[in-house]
Amino acid sequence: MLHFSRVSTKFFIVLALSWFALAVIMAVVISIGVRNLGVASTKDDALLIARLLDEQLGTADFATHSFKNIEYPLQIAQTYNIESIELFNKNDLLDNPYAQKALAQKRDIVEIVEHLDGFLVRIHVPHLNKNGDVEGIMSVTVNAIAFRQKYMQIVLWMFVLILIFIALEILILRKIFAPYIAFYEDLCENILETDKGNFKKQLQTKLRDEVADIALLINTTNAKIDAIICNIESRIPSLMHYQKERYHNNPLVRIHEVINELVDVYQFKHLIEASSIRFMQQAFMQLFSRIGLPLVAFVESTDEQDRLIFPDDASQLRAYHQALHCANVHNQNEPFCPIVFHDSPAIWCTFCVARNVRWEFVFAMTKEQFNNVFPLLSNYFNISTSTIENRYLLDLLKANSQKDALTGLNNRAFLNEFSDNITSQAQRIELEYAVMMIDIDFFKRVNDSYGHNIGDNVLRHLALVFTKTIRTSDLAVRYGGEEFLILLLGCPQNDAIRVAQKIKNVFESQVFESDFGETFSCTLSIGIARFPHDANNMALAIKYADIALYAAKKSGRNQILCFETPMIPNDFNPLKVKG
Repeated sequence: MLHFSRVSTKFFIVLALSWFALAVIMAVVISIGVRNLGVASTKDDALLIARLLDEQLGTADFATHSFKNIEYPLQIAQTYNIESIELFNKNDLLDNPYAQKALAQKRDIVEIVEHLDGFLVRIHVPHLNKNGDVEGIMSVTVNAIAFRQKYMQIVLWMFVLILIFIALEILILRKIFAPYIAFYEDLCENILETDKGNFKKQLQTKLRDEVADIALLINTTNAKIDAIICNIESRIPSLMHYQKERYHNNPLVRIHEVINELVDVYQFKHLIEASSIRFMQQAFMQLFSRIGLPLVAFVESTDEQDRLIFPDDASQLRAYHQALHCANVHNQNEPFCPIVFHDSPAIWCTFCVARNVRWEFVFAMTKEQFNNVFPLLSNYFNISTSTIENRYLLDLLKANSQKDALTGLNNRAFLNEFSDNITSQAQRIELEYAVMMIDIDFFKRVNDSYGHNIGDNVLRHLALVFTKTIRTSDLAVRYGGEEFLILLLGCPQNDAIRVAQKIKNVFESQVFESDFGETFSCTLSIGIARFPHDANNMALAIKYADIALYAAKKSGRNQILCFETPMIPNDFNPLKVKG
């Protein structure tokens, strides 16, 4: 705590010492002046007495050292506080240097003799005869103790008056300074309160000078800061999951921490906005590492299936399901709960990131530890959920846009993207595909004779034959109308012919029935090309398969033909086929 009393005490001590030193100096100066005045006055008295006595002295007086011709030596001594009057002839001056000097210089010599209780003024006066010769020396000693006592009393009274003046001035100054001291101490308390984040304390003062203006300015500023802080804190919950107790008690520091957290969260959101689902998942795993969450398992859960994202070990999914079953987490309706995973305490946590899509995590930590970090984790998910959901929806929309609604097979949009990727991959690694173009013979007659609904049944059945016949690594595409395309990965020409024949046999063995009970069957024409054996890009290989199909249909339909160079029309330019 700051106290102005220390400063004020120093000020008044320095002021008192200064006045005291000034009083001492004045007392010394006055004492010296009064002493000099006393010395001069006493010297004049002694010189006057010496002159009066010298006029009455004769040679005989110096010879006998007595005042034979002087009538009033005693009265003079009593009147002027004369200590002694001594006469010396020329032979008696050996021990007195002042008397010797007066004898040698034939003039008056003054000698001052100091004592503790006063001082003596001694005048050595040479007595001259008519011829101007010195007959002797008269020494008159005057005691100035009475004068000393008087001037000491004067000095003492003056010193006392100065001390009284100093005391009165200090009292007056303290009274004048009292409201300023009170304001300073109130200001110090206000500063300490604002340092703690309390801006509600108001400065109080009875002064009406510039100090009152300062107090008003500080009170106004604190009120504005407090209003701004309250407004910011009231709006923070609209941006994030806000728990005030998680942050510092000082509101300024608390807002600083919240803003830093918000910046981190929104920077993370911007990072994943244009990313794929896989990148988003990796970004969250990096986030867990940065905020100190030891991730053990990461599962993408939907109504249809659970997919293990981390770790890259499919066997862990079974252990994950066992841990959830033992903890009975799905019946607790909580976003997180403690479980035992691989015989160690852990926390299971789930966030709904899209419609029917949940991200579930297992962290190796206790519930108490997770309680501290869960609000922060919620902020990241709350701000990112819309972005993640949009990505899922875009992926779903893209997948739907690349699917044929009737057959469920991929469509031409998917094929265009896929063929570009296959061509670029084939330039880096060795990839081989057998490209098979399939057409239903006389399909227009089916629609015209039996109706489009029966035609749709024929198309759906052919798609089902593809699904049951080809491998999961192979690709079936509805190319358009009654034309279909199949890409067989790593399939030599002979194997491709066998697959085509199997598809042909299975489909042709199917008997279809119209709405009026009529039955019929359909045949297939198939053209086969090889990538990259026949063409250096997938688009051109598809075109060559289509040329082989055209040749099969032209030569009577219901057959399988492999592409050969002579099949290429004369007006066909392979360079115009974009791959």
